[in-house]
Amino acid sequence: KKVEYSQACFGVIGLETALPLTLRLVDEGVMSLKQAISKLTSRPAEIFNLDCGTLSPGKPGDVVIFNPNKEYVIDASQLKSRSKNTPFDGWKVRGSVKHTLVSGKIVYSADQK
Repeated sequence: KKVEYSQACFGVIGLETALPLTLRLVDEGVMSLKQAISKLTSRPAEIFNLDCGTLSPGKPGDVVIFNPNKEYVIDASQLKSRSKNTPFDGWKVRGSVKHTLVSGKIVYSADQK
């Protein structure tokens, strides 16, 4: 990107596709479901030395509730992010986030669109 920062194109979206693409690795036998969940939760917290990523007493109540079996096709035009750049447009995947809780409070609910 050899332009001013404000003129540069958005990067590839990752947050909205992280769960289904990780579950795809589970389906392909690259890792177990337990390993996948660790890589999305406790391991990043450990790497960045954050006091979260587990469901231990006294820790923040950060939880994602998802349906691991819901299948759908990634549609770049429907992504919520300002960036619509994804090499996974049109991929059939599974795993849909239903609710996200931060410190025990619902901050996202698929039911409230």
